[in-house]
Amino acid sequence: MHAALCVDFCQQRSNGLQCQEDDYVVQCQDGQTVSAQQCDVSQKCSSRVEGGVQTAQCQEHDCQGKASGTYCMHGGVLECKDKVSVGLTACPFYQECKGHDGAKQCVEDACDDKSDGWHCKDHHRVMCRGSRTVDHEVCPDLTECHKVDGLDDPVCQNSAWSMGPSLVLWVAAALLPAF
Repeated sequence: MHAALCVDFCQQRSNGLQCQEDDYVVQCQDGQTVSAQQCDVSQKCSSRVEGGVQTAQCQEHDCQGKASGTYCMHGGVLECKDKVSVGLTACPFYQECKGHDGAKQCVEDACDDKSDGWHCKDHHRVMCRGSRTVDHEVCPDLTECHKVDGLDDPVCQNSAWSMGPSLVLWVAAALLPAF
């Protein structure tokens, strides 16, 4: 059996500020992490050596080179002003970011062109009325939303069973000890 080892990010790194991937600025001192800062969703960590000292900082990434306006990014609407992000509005799962010419917004997509009643959207049951989402239910873990023959409304059911009983039997047989 192998034991998991937790190794400090700063072990064998020089003193100063370091980038851990693109997401964190980490201050290292004598091989140990002193502090860490997560960059905002629209920023990336950038590092350089300055006067012989390692330094890093979170810098604007998403709005660089973009005109002021709104853009679809990170599952929502990102607002840029003077090449800096000034806001991010996340779209709910039943909406998506759409628009044109720097005027983006979250708009309905789960109930577009759907009749009134319950429907499936990813791992959710959504109630549509007038092509808009008016209610939703999240399916529990290990279940998915499926339309079932003979029922008017979709149901959340075990995802393995929805792939067919033969898969369920194969998985069960694989998990049983060999005799």
